[in-house]
Amino acid sequence: MNANGDPLRPQAQAGFTLVEVLAALSVFSIAGLGLVHASTENARTAQFIERRAIASIVADNQLAGVLSSQNRVVLGDETDDVEMAGRSWRWTQTISETANPLIVEVTVSAQELDQEGDLLGGAVSRTAYRGLE
Repeated sequence: MNANGDPLRPQAQAGFTLVEVLAALSVFSIAGLGLVHASTENARTAQFIERRAIASIVADNQLAGVLSSQNRVVLGDETDDVEMAGRSWRWTQTISETANPLIVEVTVSAQELDQEGDLLGGAVSRTAYRGLE
């Protein structure tokens, strides 16, 4: 019997049903998965940007060394590995002729190496021109 004296109708209870709780839990779970995915993508993007920034420094350093060197310029390709920010990097330098015989083109690219010495993504390339002595 309820408060009104009706034995067939039970008194209304406050709270949520099991279906309502499960529906709310599903909505929050989907939203949580979206947040986890977004944060994972942000971390991956930050790592890629960091890799490209350091590769830019490696390429710029090598290019500055070539442009400021007093040594005679030798046409051709050169490759070497260097350490920067606690990681290994490979730069490749190409010095080639231009239409003007008194100017050469210097192109340097840099890319990170993994533990086995394989190239990782995020290669950066820089090009400059240098006059001959």
